[in-house]
Amino acid sequence: MKRHTTYAVTPMMTEYESILKGFLPVLRSRIAAELNVNYGLRQTEIAKLLEITQAEVSKYLNGEQPKNDGFTILLSNARVKKIAKLILEHNDYEAQRIACRLCPKGSVSNCAIMIK
Repeated sequence: MKRHTTYAVTPMMTEYESILKGFLPVLRSRIAAELNVNYGLRQTEIAKLLEITQAEVSKYLNGEQPKNDGFTILLSNARVKKIAKLILEHNDYEAQRIACRLCPKGSVSNCAIMIK
């Protein structure tokens, strides 16, 4: 099942800001949910793996999602599951490659935005 997710882009945001404030939180929230539900990880473990705070993980898992209006992003459950599995296996390079293909900016070699 494909899930369409949108995120906000305001006229004052640069492309990088829109990805940092929109796309990444949406992707991280889906990954956090996958790690919690299907792998049984606690919030602190997820926070450490994703290199975010436990408070951010708590917000994601308690349904406090980033505000989304704007672009539509296709995040299939299969891709989210694959990224979560790769992160658990500490295969950050391959997890990042998949995330870059999902990103609206695309796979750009000089992009410095990382999922973790």
